[in-house]
Amino acid sequence: MKLRFYSLRISQNADCSGPYTVVQTFDPAREVNLFDNPTLFEGTPAAGTYQCLIFEADDLLKIVPDVAAQTAFPLYCRAGTEYTTDLYRAPDNDFRRPDGSVIPAAGTRAEPVANRVFFYASTDPAAANARSDGPSPNQTVLLSSPLVVPGQTTFYLDATNGVLGGVDNGTGFCVVEDGVMGFR
Repeated sequence: MKLRFYSLRISQNADCSGPYTVVQTFDPAREVNLFDNPTLFEGTPAAGTYQCLIFEADDLLKIVPDVAAQTAFPLYCRAGTEYTTDLYRAPDNDFRRPDGSVIPAAGTRAEPVANRVFFYASTDPAAANARSDGPSPNQTVLLSSPLVVPGQTTFYLDATNGVLGGVDNGTGFCVVEDGVMGFR
């Protein structure tokens, strides 16, 4: 799984409201293969418990499915083949920046276009989505355990059995749609 990251922001609030601590920024974006157990970001945030992570990234996710994914979705996923999925595409227009402004979507499954977006991981996604200027449920995922500084600072993402294959508007796709993330 590959994704291009620009920055990581963290918030002590489960509703992902500010003030935010910017942990690290990359310009240009840095592509990371999440399968390789990389160091995503490095920084020295103040001691505390952070209930929300805000990843600024491109919305193009690249995956290389394994044999299990090919077996589950033989028409859409071939083991060892790289697939690119546009995670935020037209006509959607519900992703928001941390300041609450809407990010215009571009691209389709058939013709992906990179959008610079924000993905929110919260210990309480419903609280984040309930804010009037908060993120969309489509860009928010559950953070199973908070970032505790100092202490639990090793981030994990387990996308085992998270691959999905199918057809959307006549275009076949193979993408990671599910996973568990948190800190240990």
